Order: sequence, then structure tokens, then C-alpha cells
Amino acid sequence: MKVVFVTSYGFNAQMRNFLEYILARLLVKNGATVLAFAKPEIGEKAFYELDGVRIYKPRSFVRGVWYLAGHIIFSRPDLIHVFNARNNRFGAPAAILAKILNIPLMFTEYGLLHDHYLVTDRDDPFPYVEKVQWDRPIMAFKKVFRDKNVIGNLRNYIFHLPMSLADKVIFVSKHNLEIARKLGLKDFQYLPYIFDEEIFKTGGAKDGDTERLSILKKYGGGNPILFVGQLKLRKGWDIILEAMPLIEKNLDARLIFITSGTDQETPELTKKIENLGIRNQVIFLGTAGVEVLRAAYKNCKMVIVPSRYEGFGLAVIEAWEMGKPVIASDVPAINEHVENNRNGILVPPKDSKKLAGAINLLLKNKTLGEKLVKNGTETLNELKSTPQKNKWLEFYGKPTS
Repeated sequence: MKVVFVTSYGFNAQMRNFLEYILARLLVKNGATVLAFAKPEIGEKAFYELDGVRIYKPRSFVRGVWYLAGHIIFSRPDLIHVFNARNNRFGAPAAILAKILNIPLMFTEYGLLHDHYLVTDRDDPFPYVEKVQWDRPIMAFKKVFRDKNVIGNLRNYIFHLPMSLADKVIFVSKHNLEIARKLGLKDFQYLPYIFDEEIFKTGGAKDGDTERLSILKKYGGGNPILFVGQLKLRKGWDIILEAMPLIEKNLDARLIFITSGTDQETPELTKKIENLGIRNQVIFLGTAGVEVLRAAYKNCKMVIVPSRYEGFGLAVIEAWEMGKPVIASDVPAINEHVENNRNGILVPPKDSKKLAGAINLLLKNKTLGEKLVKNGTETLNELKSTPQKNKWLEFYGKPTS
């Protein structure tokens, strides 16, 4: 079986837990040949192989489309699977080629509320009934000419092309199903986000990791709590900062802050820290390699996921893998896996007081933390289980074990 994956980012050591990489590894282990297209990261090679997956990250759009077209035309894969519309510049060309050559096309979107055409506020899309514009996404070519904004409408149409042309749309979070129905999508389904035993496989060092490890060792005393996420408001970084002054002082809580895309605090982040007077409580590590990430999880007392919205919420899984309790926002898709007071603590989104209260509780209640970790591990083991993986193998038409 030959499969082509087309996605925005990933297929490197830092993004081992992205679904497309996990599925590619699963298919390769079951005898398939997988070629993955993705955007290049700084310093990465254009061609390389990881875990038996052939990966191409073209430096230019034209060169990428040329290679993609050549591979699909001459190799004739059994299936093309496009992941996510945002930042996926090869998704539309792959979808068009699939339709021309009559190759089955699959499309997976982590979170439909990430769609900037659909939602007026992607950082804070709830309640989505007030922030969704159902008629704005363009799924049919004739609608490109519905008003004078033809160029903008064409971009809109191309953005949604992999989803509108797909033979099957797969979501890994159930909250997308209702939204898909209201959008008028026809053939869509839910399949679980799965994991394997390679969540924290070694490799993927970043420049400055040695210094980051030294900082962790020097300043990571007391009761460190961990935030891992992009510096985007939907990740709720501002909420965890606002919660820090509300944590009981005698608990000596310190926030380990790991993000992506920058090794320096942004002006907005610095201003927030200074205004709250919590400079001595925040350990900013910026973008971290796998070894630093493992060390941060190992060293912390708990992991905080204060998101306003998530397509899935990988920090929860990473916490469970490292045996750490989780406090998270009660929002999709997090609350599909985190059950309050069973395998984590759920707090209302954007509520720094409730978040601080939950942190106080967990720092003082070791028994509760142990229970959350035990049940979180059980949940993660289910997501790693053979029956869950077989659902995907059956979907792809591969024999299951």
C-alpha cells in the first residue's frame, strides 16, 4: 500500500505526537510505504527519512508542487490524506491531483474552529454560536463569484478545497461533528487520536538546550508547575500568569514556561509578567528540544493547560506519559478525555481565580494527585491500545492484528 500524507508542519522529533506522524509510523510498521509533504523548518533538509517515513519539505511552492505532481502521477498512491487547512500550502494541489487521477482523498481537521473564515475570533471561539459565520466558508466554485471580492473568495475556496473535495473527512475530536453538520459536510466521521510508545523518543535537540537544562536545575526548585504552548491567546498563557499571584505564597509555586517559535519573551509577555509582579516566579525557557521538555515534565509538580480552545490538547497526553497530574480548561476537545476529579481537574476557561484554587488544592493534596495520575495513565493506555490503532488500520484498508 502506498500513501501520501500532506500536512502543514511536523515530521520531526519535536512533533512526534502529531497525529499524521503517528499514523505514518503505524502504516509503515504494517507494511505500507508513506511519503509525507510538509513545510520546512529552519535548518531542516529538504529530503530525509524518519522511522521509515520518507519526508519532503520543499523550499519553494513551485518546486514542491512539481515534485508532488510527479510523485502522484508516476507512483500512483493508493490514497492521499491531507491534514489541516491552515498553513498547508500543498493541500489544495494534492486534492486537485487526487480528483483528476481518481485517487481516494481523505482530509483530517483537528479543530474546525481554527478556521479564520468560519470564526470571527479563533483565539476565543466560544460560545461558537455567537462567533461562527456559517455562510462564509466557500465550498463550491460558483460561490467564488457571489460578490465583488472575487480574489478573496478564491482564496477562501482554495483554503477549503481539501475538505470540500475529500471522499471522507475524519475528525479526531467529537465537537467537530455538530459543526460539520451545520456546514453541510456530507461524508464525515470521528476516529480517535491515537498514540504509541514514542511520545518522548530521544533526539531533536535545539540550540541552547544545555543552557535551558542549567536554568531548570538552578531555578526549578520549590513547586514548579509547567505550561507548554504557543504564545497565542487561545492557549491561555495570560490566564496562568494571572493565576500565579493568587497561589498561596507558602507553596512556593514557580511557573516553567515553554513555548514554540521564539527563544525570547515577547513584549506582551514581558509586560504581563512585570505588571503582575511575578518575575521571580516565572522561568521562561522558550523553544525547547525533547531532552529539555522531558526534564521539565519530570521536574514539575503538575501541568497546566489553560486553553480557550484546543483541537486536541497534546500537553495533557505528555503529562500523563510523564506521570504528572493535569489541570485544564473545561473546553473542547480537552474535556473529551479529561474527566474532572478522575484523571484531571477541569476549571472554567478564562477563570484565573478558579485555576489558582485548583493549583493550591493539588499542591496540598498528594493523594488527589496520585489518583489523577493513575487514572490519567489508564486513559493514555487506552489511546495507545491495539483496538484504537486497528480502527485507523481498518479505515486505511490494512489488515489488523
